[in-house]
Amino acid sequence: MIYYLFDFDGTLCNTNEGVLKSVEYALNEMGVKNTLTFDEMAPMFIGPPLTESFPYFFGDDRGKVMEAIIHFRDRYNRVGIDEHELFDGVVKMLEQLKKRGRKMYICSSKPRVFLTEILKQYNIKHYFESVYAPMLDEDKITKTDLINMAKAEILEKDALPEIYMIGDRKYDVLGAHAAGLECIGVRWGSSEPGEFEACNTEYTVSSTKELLTLDKTLAKRSK
Repeated sequence: MIYYLFDFDGTLCNTNEGVLKSVEYALNEMGVKNTLTFDEMAPMFIGPPLTESFPYFFGDDRGKVMEAIIHFRDRYNRVGIDEHELFDGVVKMLEQLKKRGRKMYICSSKPRVFLTEILKQYNIKHYFESVYAPMLDEDKITKTDLINMAKAEILEKDALPEIYMIGDRKYDVLGAHAAGLECIGVRWGSSEPGEFEACNTEYTVSSTKELLTLDKTLAKRSK
């Protein structure tokens, strides 16, 4: 059986506006003059956890990094949680994959409290068997950790599963490889030119239609 582990930000949902405006708010609250554009900030903040992103501005000062995260979450919880939209074709893709018998999971670095709310807003949680995402105070959980958690659940049910990570950043690819899985890179998110090639991503797709076509190919190969 084929199992897909989906990243969320940049893969299923375009959350750039809410995330980047909240980053800008946090930096303003911290008195930091930010000269970067949203396009320049997107690869920094869409994908990795905030504990890895804010050090660009604060270096190794963990106190300031954590303070910036508090400001970020303040705005995101109030406003940013509503500044997003699903990418074109996502719902149809999930429907088709479910009809084909695929089992789907989410493995996201986005705090669970925010992720759960957005899934409810779009009424898509029922497509997924489980959701793996850190709690607000679990800032040391990596993408590899989340993938391994989902993998462990799957192995309890299926001794010979075919599991693929699907994401828009190198963090998804590297996390998948560390967990012994192949990865499908989606090019509609925040990846930079050459990012997937640099980390030896097994497959890349440029649209949800291409992902559905790849799914058929993987299914034929597994027979």
